[in-house]
Amino acid sequence: QEFADVRDSALKQDVRIQTSLEILEEELNAKNDQLKQQQVQDSNTLRNQMQTLQNEMVQTLNSKIAELGYDKLSRDDAANILMEAAMAMKGTSIDQQLSLSHISN
Repeated sequence: QEFADVRDSALKQDVRIQTSLEILEEELNAKNDQLKQQQVQDSNTLRNQMQTLQNEMVQTLNSKIAELGYDKLSRDDAANILMEAAMAMKGTSIDQQLSLSHISN
């Protein structure tokens, strides 16, 4: 009789453990799906931000080129235009970047 009770108790414990494992697996799968959806959303957001930055850069370059007209472009002017475009993409100005580099030196 005691042996049967121990066996029944072990079977019940096994069922409880199995049920707990199934619940944990379902929770893990739900969290995994949620993370995948968040990753897709983040990827789309980043893609849109990159497209926006690219459009801004093209607009900046086109406006600077339009300002130049038919004048001859010096290397310094070309370097300044490209630097301004790079800083605009980074979201900072040349003055801010220079002040940061002086602080770190």
